[in-house]
Amino acid sequence: MAQNAIVAGESTTVEGSVVKDLYAFTEILALSGKVGEDLEVFGNRVTLLDQAHVAGDARLHIPSEENFHRASGAQVDGEVEFLDMPEELKSPNRYASVQFYLWQIARLVSALLVGLALLWLVPGFREISVKGGIEGLKTAGIGLVTLVSVPTIAVLFAITLVGLPFSVMALCAWILCIYLAKIVVGVFVGRLMLSGTKYLENDTLVLLAGIGVIIVAINLPYIGGFLSFVLTLVGIGLIIRFTSSAQARRT
Repeated sequence: MAQNAIVAGESTTVEGSVVKDLYAFTEILALSGKVGEDLEVFGNRVTLLDQAHVAGDARLHIPSEENFHRASGAQVDGEVEFLDMPEELKSPNRYASVQFYLWQIARLVSALLVGLALLWLVPGFREISVKGGIEGLKTAGIGLVTLVSVPTIAVLFAITLVGLPFSVMALCAWILCIYLAKIVVGVFVGRLMLSGTKYLENDTLVLLAGIGVIIVAINLPYIGGFLSFVLTLVGIGLIIRFTSSAQARRT
């Protein structure tokens, strides 16, 4: 390349030679070629491989020095500088966005409407409960097995062509179960929160309390994704256990 080079992407590997400066806007940069002048990176991690050679300075806008790895054969003739990410390139704080809260309100309202319809169609969901300890682990285990096994079995049935309609129905039920999982847990949490009060029989308030707590929990920094996964497993487990119990009573 006869001029400066600019690269961008999620994970970028640069080989060959850049005559002048190299500017990289990427989460992960691996450099194995030569940069004739300066290297400037805006990202998360930088790796200089054995054949890498930066004739000038390396200015790295990355979270910390631990995110910089240089092989023993890599050369930087100038200085290696660790700099802050410019404000305009930092990821926006989602909690500071009005759109974030509008979306959460929309999620709450839609889950509330679906939850009311569910309790109207299947009143027995008001009585579901999950205890801690071994029973809670069992419920989550049932949810995990269902989450993994249903699509696998559906694909195997679909291969036979004869079982294709059953596969489609199973996948639709699986998707519906995943969506309803947190709502079902919300019913339990809401009834637990309002137990002993006059509002316990008000389905709207029960769902608002329970689903509201769940939405807050799954949006917590760092652990929100994990909590969302666990609540989904527990919810699926509750649905399967309730369905099995109802079937056993009918027979």
